[in-house]
Amino acid sequence: MKMTKDEACWIAKASGWLSGESRDFQEALLSRCHLRGFAEKEALFHEGDPCAGVHALVSGVLRIEFATPDRDYRIASVKQPVFWSGSGASMRRGAYFVTATAASPVTTLFLPHHEFERLVEDAGHCRAFARLSLEHYDEAQNVVGQLLIGDVEQRVAARLALLAEKSGGPQPPVIPVTQADLAEMCGLSRLTIQQVLNALEKRGFIKAGYRKITVLDAGALVGRAGVPDPATAGAIV
Repeated sequence: MKMTKDEACWIAKASGWLSGESRDFQEALLSRCHLRGFAEKEALFHEGDPCAGVHALVSGVLRIEFATPDRDYRIASVKQPVFWSGSGASMRRGAYFVTATAASPVTTLFLPHHEFERLVEDAGHCRAFARLSLEHYDEAQNVVGQLLIGDVEQRVAARLALLAEKSGGPQPPVIPVTQADLAEMCGLSRLTIQQVLNALEKRGFIKAGYRKITVLDAGALVGRAGVPDPATAGAIV
C-alpha cells in the first residue's frame, strides 16, 4: 500500500531529530515537503551533485557511500527511518558530499532547496538544522573512533551497537546489512567478520541471518564494545 503524506509526516515526527524540535518548526518544515519514491538501487543523490534539497527517509533502507581518493566507492553506513540527509549540502549551498542509494524500495519526504532557504531565514529554524548537523557530526566522530579500535571483536561490537541504536525500528533491533558490507564498514576482511559474528552469536548477543543481523542483547553488545552507550558517545565538548 502506498504511503500517504500524512502517514509519512507522522513517522517523521515520531522519532529522531525532528521529534525533539518545536511543533511550530515541525509544521513549517513538513508543510513544505512532498513525497518521493525510489526503486531499489536508485540513487537519491550522488556525491558532487548540486544540492537539490533535503530528504527524510520514512520507509526502506539507504546505503551511504563515500568515494576514496582513487574514486572507489565504499559503504559507510546503512540507514533506516527516520534519517535526514542532504542538510549539510543545503547549509553550505554546495554539492552533496556522499552518495545515498536505495538498498530497498524507499520513500522520503523531500524538502526542496528553495524551501530550505525560506525556512532558514528564521534564526530559530536555522538553529534547528544546526542541531541536525551536530547529530551527524557526532555520529561521524563516533565511527572514526571505532575504526581506531585494535581489538577486532570490540570494533565490530561497537559498530553494531551504533547501528542498532540508530535503527529506529521495532525491538529487538534488526540491522539490514550483509557481512560483506559490515566488513567494509569496519575495515576488516569478510572472513574476520564471519568469525567475529559467530563468536558474538554464540554468546547470545546477536543472531546473524540472510542480509540482516538481529541484536538480541544491545546492553551486552555495548559492554563488549568497551565504549560509552552510542546514545551519548562522541558528544562534542
